[in-house]
Amino acid sequence: DKAQGSTENISSLSAVIQRNPQDPEGYNVRGSAYGRGGQYQAALKDFDTAIQLNPNFYQAYSNRALIQRFLGNQEAALADYNRSIQINANYDAAFIGRGNLYRKAGRTQDAFNDFQKAIQLDTTDARAYHNRGLIYQSQGQHKFAIEDFSTAISLA
Repeated sequence: DKAQGSTENISSLSAVIQRNPQDPEGYNVRGSAYGRGGQYQAALKDFDTAIQLNPNFYQAYSNRALIQRFLGNQEAALADYNRSIQINANYDAAFIGRGNLYRKAGRTQDAFNDFQKAIQLDTTDARAYHNRGLIYQSQGQHKFAIEDFSTAISLA
């Protein structure tokens, strides 16, 4: 959503950060806004700050991983997803993100396992089902693929 990355939204978030410079949440939210607006270096800087302020901020690791992935830094992205999962083994978004990283790298079984884990965690994120469905489809397991695509549509 480009509106979240708008100058107006980022200005508001910057004002919040100025009032609370030690709150990692503000940097994480603004980093996400920068990312949505395509300002990846600014996003990385904010996620770095959020993590410096709270080294166990698993959402910030996962968000930074996504930006690293967009920038083509696959190893850094994998390290951040792994750290996010190490901190919170029940964070479905990190499993989905890492699963996408694995799928694009041709590590189909690892990707499947991560999407499966997110689904076992009762994710409401349609991407877990959609991406697992793509793997089922590529393996000729069309019945399972259709079930996953249907679930993804119902969650979207």
